[in-house]
Amino acid sequence: MSGGAALPPPRGAYAVAARALTTLRHVGGVLVGGLLGGILWLVIMQEGPERGWSEHDYNQMIGQLLVDRSGDVEHAGLWATLVAGVALATVYAVAFDRLSRRLGAIGASLAFAVVPLLLWGLALSPLTTAYVDTVPGVPRRTIPGGPFGLDGGTGALVLGVIASIAFGLVAGRVYRLMQAAEWWRSRGARHEMAEEVLSELAGGSLELPEEMREERSEGSGR
Repeated sequence: MSGGAALPPPRGAYAVAARALTTLRHVGGVLVGGLLGGILWLVIMQEGPERGWSEHDYNQMIGQLLVDRSGDVEHAGLWATLVAGVALATVYAVAFDRLSRRLGAIGASLAFAVVPLLLWGLALSPLTTAYVDTVPGVPRRTIPGGPFGLDGGTGALVLGVIASIAFGLVAGRVYRLMQAAEWWRSRGARHEMAEEVLSELAGGSLELPEEMREERSEGSGR
């Protein structure tokens, strides 16, 4: 039997490997979608205090849940947002992705966008007391909060809605792409099509310069 062909693994091993790959695809979609969505959420929300559209400083508020004013609040806010983004992307994968069959991909993402909006607007903003980042010795000043950050101006609510929609669309899209087996397969056919298009644009020839010189020399010698 040593000289015969190797026996294929049992079917059970294939099934286990297939389930493991499927799980990795789902986990990867949640991680990448949550991280990208969290970064986008943070960038949009910070436009308020940066541009003077609102006094509601989301990053300072969520950062001070982890450290006090003497700590690195900005980095703490970033990490807290990324962790929250992954957690919310998990909620999408578990509870909202299946809605895409009835609502469509965009409809499911927009329905999911209500979740981060409500968590921020009804939990974080009104229930957290945080302070403006100032130098030591300066009296502390509370960051305006309230429901949906409205104590800091209507700009906070507008940015919160935009950030929530952007998060829902990005997290949902990335998850749907990465959990699909087709997304991981070779794009060889597409590369061949691209080469054909480039060949047509170049006048039907993408020959190397050396080959073109050889053809010209052969033509002149005839």
